[in-house]
Amino acid sequence: MEDIDVEELKQAAPIAWYVDQFYKDKIPLINKSNNTYFANCIFHTEKTGSLAFFPNGSFHCFGCDAHGDVISLVQHIENVSFQEACKIIGDNVGIDIVLEPPNPYHEQYKTAMDNHNRRYWVNLQNNGEALQYLLNERGLTKESIDIIIFRTVFFIRIAAAFFERKLHPYLP
Repeated sequence: MEDIDVEELKQAAPIAWYVDQFYKDKIPLINKSNNTYFANCIFHTEKTGSLAFFPNGSFHCFGCDAHGDVISLVQHIENVSFQEACKIIGDNVGIDIVLEPPNPYHEQYKTAMDNHNRRYWVNLQNNGEALQYLLNERGLTKESIDIIIFRTVFFIRIAAAFFERKLHPYLP
């Protein structure tokens, strides 16, 4: 995938204009104050317009604290990845964004790492001796073990996404 010029994309799709053009059925703009537009929040139920679209290209809900930019808004509405949201916006504003299919090598790596992590966690839960060693000898708590496992999964997924995006040309 070629690098996406996010700033160019955001400049080509000012958030209030973009919402009015492409999502007015889901997020009708109901009020304008100076250059800030307001709408009912799509992230929670409300009757007053607490979702603000600012001239700097960001949005913020004063009711539920949801916030972001045009890309994150499209991600939420369309339930797509960052790259797919950029593609949707690009298609709508005439910027060509080419997405390549995921590299099967990375997909296999992510699947294998997820499987290894799940197997480790299940084995740890089923092996009382190993769990007692971590709890008693190493001084860990059950909560800290859960956090370590969560962080490991999170790191593996972040690293896989980074390598897929940054090192894609160098990998098979």
